[in-house]
Amino acid sequence: RPPRASLRPRGAGGGLSSASPQTPLQQWGEEAEEGAIYSILLQRLRVEPEGEDGGSPPPGAAPNLPRCPFVHYRTRKRRVLRAATLPALVRWLPASGVEGDPAYVPSFLATYQAFASPKQVLELLLPLWPDKAILPVLELWLRDNPEDFWEPPEHPTLHRSLHFLRQFARGSPACALAEGLLQAHKKQEEAACGTEADDGEIPGVGLPQVMTEAAGPGAGRELPALLSFTVEEVAEQLTLMDSNLFRAVQPFHCLGCVWSQRDKKEKQRVAPSVRATVAQFNAVTSCVITSLFEDLTLRVHQRAHLLEKWIGVAQHCRTLRNFSSLYAILSALQSNPVYRLKRTWAAVNRNARSSFHKLSEIFSEDNNHLNCREILLQVAQRTGSL
Repeated sequence: RPPRASLRPRGAGGGLSSASPQTPLQQWGEEAEEGAIYSILLQRLRVEPEGEDGGSPPPGAAPNLPRCPFVHYRTRKRRVLRAATLPALVRWLPASGVEGDPAYVPSFLATYQAFASPKQVLELLLPLWPDKAILPVLELWLRDNPEDFWEPPEHPTLHRSLHFLRQFARGSPACALAEGLLQAHKKQEEAACGTEADDGEIPGVGLPQVMTEAAGPGAGRELPALLSFTVEEVAEQLTLMDSNLFRAVQPFHCLGCVWSQRDKKEKQRVAPSVRATVAQFNAVTSCVITSLFEDLTLRVHQRAHLLEKWIGVAQHCRTLRNFSSLYAILSALQSNPVYRLKRTWAAVNRNARSSFHKLSEIFSEDNNHLNCREILLQVAQRTGSL
């Protein structure tokens, strides 16, 4: 349907167009084309009359012209890809920006490995040249998903990309990124020379590692007890470990079609980056429970002091916005063995108990974890990240 213009009097409550300025997008329908299905959206765009944008009037215009009583709009057709074959998905990568679908490229790069390999995507993308719109796609791919090009020892996908960029776009930002990534891969291989590969699995980080780092070098020296450190030190170390693990998470490992296969015998190594965060969560939970029960000679007030210490660690994790370790500690304190310590809980400081109950409300299961979701959204909106 051809674009159409609409007029609406300034300050009026109604107008000649069907869409209001508050809802500039309207669902129009669907289109099918060459193995792809598109959603069609109509977007209302305001057209500013000449001389009303705060600048000077056009040359030759009479000064002090009366202000136009109408706001001019035009309607633009936009297409958003809904479903397609792999070749059509790749063809849409350079076209999405022009068609008004800017979120498509990062979404595709974050999820395509659930159904295709980097080599397959590259073999379909490079023949689209001389469409120069593939250069921003390659640049974004190399910058935001460098792990896709880690294929030791030859790194064929990276070499193919670099050969193409040197031939057609030498000196471009994408070419510089590819050259830098190749050098980084070579240095990484040199640093790992002589060590055994671990099939690409991301190792988990456990609490013993933190204890070793905190204790410092020295063979044979007895490690200090975890809770001999301040609550701030423990919470900060947990946050550093969680931060490293969550930054290493690959988005496509979080897809339901990938993660749902984790329990299958032949898929035991699926989603290693997510499994590492789960292993860390379980390690923290086990550490909390073990610290409370490993010494059977502890008296009630001593065990109550340990509970207060862990509640303090949890409180500081909340301050640091580390909701993973916070939930792990609370899960341990709410477990059946710890929950049944009635006399111990009665000996816990009243303020510590109050803090524990307030923190527990964050992860309440009421209304499908509504409290947790609202707090996470508030933190993300206030800081830009969790």
